[in-house]
Amino acid sequence: MPVSFVLIQPETGKPAARTPYRLTFGERHILSAPPGVNLITDSVAEGTTDALGRTDTLQLDAPDNGDHVLLLRHGVGNFGTFFELSDSGRPSRPIAGQRYLITGCKPGEQYEGVTDPAGRTVYYSGDEQCDISLSVAPQERIAID
Repeated sequence: MPVSFVLIQPETGKPAARTPYRLTFGERHILSAPPGVNLITDSVAEGTTDALGRTDTLQLDAPDNGDHVLLLRHGVGNFGTFFELSDSGRPSRPIAGQRYLITGCKPGEQYEGVTDPAGRTVYYSGDEQCDISLSVAPQERIAID
């Protein structure tokens, strides 16, 4: 089953043109991908969106069931992660539109962003395993859809 998605820039709500992305599927497996897409595993692909913010078209083993995570990707390397921010209520809710700062391993290595509607940050990656930190300022939230 062919699938393609549009990556949205959280700050603007507009498609993220020519932007690195990371796409992860929960129960689906990627059967094939076009040249230029890096298949990390059979359920994780990395690439760059086109001029309209679209991901590359991937062939899946079954129809997409909505269990995918599409994130902006910052950095290059085999090590990476993202954060999911939520409030402490019961049940917890994602914190969308939260400004954040990720500090990497190397001096001066930082990324500033805004969480997406699900409260997720960018996928932050690097070429070595290390501890990264996330800083937020609760008063610095923006309204996003």
